[in-house]
Amino acid sequence: MGNDSNNRQPLVSIIIPVYNVKDYLEECLESVANQTYGNTEVLLIDDGSTDGSGDICEKFAAGRSNFQVKHFENSGLSASRNRGLKLASGEFVIFLDSDDWIDEDTCEIAVKAAVEHGVDVVIWSYVREYDNHSLKRKVLPDEPALYKDEKFHELYLQVIGPRGEQTGHPENLDSLSSSCNKLYKKAIAESVSFVDTKIIGTEDLLFNILYFQKAKSAFYIDRYFLHYRKVSRKSLTKTFRDDFLSKRLNLFERIKAITDKSEDERESECFRNRVALDLLGNVLIELISGFSFSQKREELKKNILHNPLYEKALADLDLSYMPFHWKVFYFFGKRKNATMLLLMGKAVRRIKKRV
Repeated sequence: MGNDSNNRQPLVSIIIPVYNVKDYLEECLESVANQTYGNTEVLLIDDGSTDGSGDICEKFAAGRSNFQVKHFENSGLSASRNRGLKLASGEFVIFLDSDDWIDEDTCEIAVKAAVEHGVDVVIWSYVREYDNHSLKRKVLPDEPALYKDEKFHELYLQVIGPRGEQTGHPENLDSLSSSCNKLYKKAIAESVSFVDTKIIGTEDLLFNILYFQKAKSAFYIDRYFLHYRKVSRKSLTKTFRDDFLSKRLNLFERIKAITDKSEDERESECFRNRVALDLLGNVLIELISGFSFSQKREELKKNILHNPLYEKALADLDLSYMPFHWKVFYFFGKRKNATMLLLMGKAVRRIKKRV
């Protein structure tokens, strides 16, 4: 699709919140500047960067008429995305984090799919980019596929959480939750908006649940358009761990309020399974706290294993679809055996460092 057909192409707004990412920013900006699709606007929302990222945005946007830079005081990722949505003029919206990048034909192929199939959201897979290797993550098992009616409702259920065979892969719990591997309709996205990460920790999951609740159709492209950068991060502190748990519970409270209103019991089942499988993340967070092993064990018991929400979800979790190692891990969760959970969590951490 070339520039000579701009008047026939729907405008795509690419919203990029920017905060202190000077080492990676230009690769991200180049990827959107080089899109083969001829009708995009790129909204760079500088969230009070202090490392010169805002200046990089200004220099890159100079001479590029489809780039806009807006500077704000620091207020977080959710606020930046919401600001981008208010500024966006496009029929479609793509969100991109400023340390990631997308393939050059992302917009072209995504818009083509959206228009040809008349869908409300287009989805693609992604690549985790580590310092010395890459790892492809397939979001959906299908070949290119159209989701409408009951098939789309099944996809909505999967966004809420896994059920049946999907519970056999706890490591893929959030593979469909990202907001950066989708083309959205702006009219729906702006009616949903993002909740502040200071309240719920991660904004993507709740946004997608609310968006899919309003949407009616989707198309999956079997391509790995998004390159999600995984960089080394400093060890997290006890304060972070406590903060993580309180935000997680706030997030779950909001999702539960949605599923409780539904007449479809499968929504509540998916939510309970999500909570149960979230045990893995909580064990990994506990392992990087500054506590001794015995303190970690007691904290895990108190905060998770004896928390009524997790307790009920783990009790209801069906282990029959799980491979042996996950079956053992969640068996110990059901039995509230914090010692074995932490020991198995250490093994998971060693494996994750190698892949």
